[in-house]
Amino acid sequence: MTGADDADPGPSWRLVTPATSAGAVACLELVGDVEEAFRRLGLAPVAVGELRLRALHGLDHALIARMTPNLAHVMPHGGIAAVRVAEAALHAAGIRRLGSVSPRIAFPEARTWLEACSLAWLAIAASPDAVDVLLDQPRRWRSAGWDPDAPPPRARNQQDRLLDRLLAPPLIVALGPPNVGKSTLLNALARRRVSIVADRPGTTRDHVGAMLDLDGLTVRYVDAPGIREHGVDPIEARAIATSLVIARSADLILHVSDHVTPWRLPAELAALPTLRVQTRTDLHGGDTDADIAVGRMHVAAESSATKLALAIRQRLVPREAALDPSPWVLPAIAE
Repeated sequence: MTGADDADPGPSWRLVTPATSAGAVACLELVGDVEEAFRRLGLAPVAVGELRLRALHGLDHALIARMTPNLAHVMPHGGIAAVRVAEAALHAAGIRRLGSVSPRIAFPEARTWLEACSLAWLAIAASPDAVDVLLDQPRRWRSAGWDPDAPPPRARNQQDRLLDRLLAPPLIVALGPPNVGKSTLLNALARRRVSIVADRPGTTRDHVGAMLDLDGLTVRYVDAPGIREHGVDPIEARAIATSLVIARSADLILHVSDHVTPWRLPAELAALPTLRVQTRTDLHGGDTDADIAVGRMHVAAESSATKLALAIRQRLVPREAALDPSPWVLPAIAE
């Protein structure tokens, strides 16, 4: 962390809104010599603090907000084609594209480097629970006597890395034998139909992915096809192999089985963090070896799927970690 602002004085730009999703309005940032950028684009000047509508190369109209002397937001229509037209105009004007900018440039309202970095992460954080924790960092740093414009006085630790999962969704992979209710489990956690459900082994022929909000933590959830050794056709075998490769990068493995279908994780995954889940306990009874047992799964607040969501959240980012008043040494963000 450093307080220096090393922005290139020449004009440059970056796309702030998603490049492949249409919206009502897009946002492109002009950084550096904004006056020169206006001149090259043939735009009438916009003073700091002003908001003006300008014609952009005769192809679209853009709302321009001049934030600071070296930062302006150019906001054309948000259709994918309209954004590409705006990008082409910037390229034709010889204004170079940036991958990122310093948080102090991107967030001129920030009073300190820490506040700028917190706002930068807040703009892209995946989990709802990240909001309160990030916004509380200036207070936590002050309470600890840390200088918000200087590097933190300690190295990042395990607590910091747990909180990092609020910024980028951790990966969960559900593994187990066929026909034990893995797809039903995903549908119940998602509160919508994501996976195909049937009483026939091999129904999920490929892994199914979904982004889920589990008690304020956003996760990437992969429902793998049922793993079996016999009666597997080549397509299903490739899908199983792919799922096992994905599982090697998982932050948490859900080891799913039921009372009548015992199953062990492949040896190469045994060292990964694992939550043992037994399904269909309403039909077959409980299993003392399981970390959590789930019966009939539905979307009611008291359902066993909700209990599972809470258990997953606690394994990945314990509530105690999010509520701990000590400062969070944020991961480095591109400058």
